Amino acid sequence: AVSLMLKVARWAILPLAFGLSFACMADDDETLLAEDKTLLAAAPSPTSLTLPLAAVAKVDLGRYVGRWYEIARLPNKFQNGCRESTANYSLKADGKIQVINECVKGENREVDRVEGDAEVVDSETWAKLRVNFVPSWIRWIGVGWGNYWIIDLDADYKYAVVSEPTRQYLWILSRTPELPKATMDGILKRLAQQGFTDLTSLIFSRAVKAGV
Repeated sequence: AVSLMLKVARWAILPLAFGLSFACMADDDETLLAEDKTLLAAAPSPTSLTLPLAAVAKVDLGRYVGRWYEIARLPNKFQNGCRESTANYSLKADGKIQVINECVKGENREVDRVEGDAEVVDSETWAKLRVNFVPSWIRWIGVGWGNYWIIDLDADYKYAVVSEPTRQYLWILSRTPELPKATMDGILKRLAQQGFTDLTSLIFSRAVKAGV
């Protein structure tokens, strides 16, 4: 029981993760190409670090749900040892969203899976949610909730970027395991404008297709 609670707690503050999610996780061996680091270092700095993080204007959750692949993330201690992370979202009858995050670990490719629920906290835009992975019987005391804000979203829902107000966590998601380089370049520039000043630490967990 203690082992189970520790495992649940490790996921409790992740956005839908991977996020929603995301399973948002990455391999310890993931590396960032030199050309991508150059691009990140050259990204424009925000005009003000005090500006609040902005979510997108509107999200159609009916289009947003489904399977997402994590392309990149900011480092976090909760995803150590994970690779090939995915997030699967589905609408529930009670209006909440079921979240299933998965990744593989180790040489034996053991699947690490966690399930949770997400709910909308901004019914005007549907872009701000919160997610919880602790058992339902303990949620009533208000523990385990983490912010899940959609801050960038493709018009055709081909990619999404998820973060939270402190900017400590960040996930770049795609409907496919790869993302065109031109698309990633645009995402990175918009993130810099949103106040993400440490993008050089971004970990790419999946392929960015060069020359596209």
